Amino acid sequence: MLDVAVVGAGNRGATHLDTISRLTDLYRLVGVCDAREERRAWAAAQYGVPVFDHPVTLIEQTRPHLVAVVVPPDAHHLITAAAAARGCHVLSETPIATTLAMADHMIQSCSRAGTVLEVAENVWRFPQERLKRRIVDCGLIGDVTQVHLWYRSGSYHGMNALRRFITTRPTRVLGLSREFAVAPYRDLDGSEQRRQAWELGAIDFESGQLAIYQLPVGSDRGNLWEVIGSEGAIMGNDLLRFDGPGGARRRYPLEMVFEDLPGGGRALVAVRVSPGDGARVVEWEHPYRKYQLPGIDDVARADIYAGLYEAITSGQPPPAGRDRPGWPAPLPADARFYGALQARADQELLIALRESARRGSTWVGVPLAAGEPTAFERQLHEEFERTYGAPPFEDPERLLGTLFPRRGLTQTVH
Repeated sequence: MLDVAVVGAGNRGATHLDTISRLTDLYRLVGVCDAREERRAWAAAQYGVPVFDHPVTLIEQTRPHLVAVVVPPDAHHLITAAAAARGCHVLSETPIATTLAMADHMIQSCSRAGTVLEVAENVWRFPQERLKRRIVDCGLIGDVTQVHLWYRSGSYHGMNALRRFITTRPTRVLGLSREFAVAPYRDLDGSEQRRQAWELGAIDFESGQLAIYQLPVGSDRGNLWEVIGSEGAIMGNDLLRFDGPGGARRRYPLEMVFEDLPGGGRALVAVRVSPGDGARVVEWEHPYRKYQLPGIDDVARADIYAGLYEAITSGQPPPAGRDRPGWPAPLPADARFYGALQARADQELLIALRESARRGSTWVGVPLAAGEPTAFERQLHEEFERTYGAPPFEDPERLLGTLFPRRGLTQTVH
């Protein structure tokens, strides 16, 4: 069993704490850190563990095997470096970091310390996404040619979703960004906002595939992606198969299979699709049923923690990465570990898109130039210094004591 401490007890931190509390054969919660007193009081009452207002105090007094970093991304590189220097493995929430220089700082910190660095990307671990990848690997839609996605929450998740299906290397990115007036709404800090950023991106890949991404404004469509193949498609959570030239398009829904629990309620058993026409049923079976997880996000988070447990305890953990990582190989269909290099690649595509928008929507080649932050990233580093009173890589102990705001830095171009 591994001891785990959690930094951040806000909304997302609370979901991590709930998942950890269910994985009692893998983890023991030993402490929680949050800058806000009311959150510390809640965590102490809910989980009966010591609480702290500074990450270093948490780490030094609880001596965990693993530190889960569940705060805005501006602080990820600082807490990761502090944890690695004290011999702790790290699970960082998404995105891995605000800029690639910050991500590389995290990778290098863990590489020097010999500790495991994982990133809590959950989209590719959703049960339906596991099944969709199996559908593609079985050849039910032929060769993937395009992915179209609309993503309203965490656009790095969108990059992760499209890279799950186009597994060749991207070559260039084109971005466009605008800001529009919208009906008044409250952001995650509770502040009223009247404008929202919209962005659109196109990504070319080595073998000619194309991905189109949009962060919509004023739409109730939500998060949706379509995977287009030469012989069929996956539209949302439906499989479409094309019956030859001019033939019918047959739609087969992805089915969620549940079982009744003894104490009431239902638990997910599997996700499957029955394509008919003699094709075999394709299924993904839920491996964490014994934990009675309430939703698909909880299933994905349990998969993150289980894969990380295996990486830490196996004696042969995946490497943190080279000092200057190249574009990572695609993840196998049933991978258990995601890793910092995959997370960095997702963020790199999004940074390239926003750098393209900043340049007036011109193509930007990827991977980006080694060791040379884009102008967009330099703007973020300057904003970091204005916001927190020091550059992102200086005076880390003082910066760690700063209350990082919920939304962090502005990460879109207007």
